[in-house]
Amino acid sequence: MKSKDFRIVDESFRLDNISQEDYDHYFHKWLYYYGGAGDVVSLKEFVQEYDADKWGDINIYSMNACPCVMCMGVE
Repeated sequence: MKSKDFRIVDESFRLDNISQEDYDHYFHKWLYYYGGAGDVVSLKEFVQEYDADKWGDINIYSMNACPCVMCMGVE
């Protein structure tokens, strides 16, 4: 059985240009801000319309810059 590539949000939207770690960070930020409510803002929309000025640089992992679970405990 092949493992699922979680960077494929749906067949029409692939995240081949980002790492798994960046995908995970997008996911956890989306989960924090929207509670996983895809009917409000889908993960696809969140990634496509991501505003680093509003949400912070996706490559910065620090609880001082990001409230998501991935950044908890990272100074």
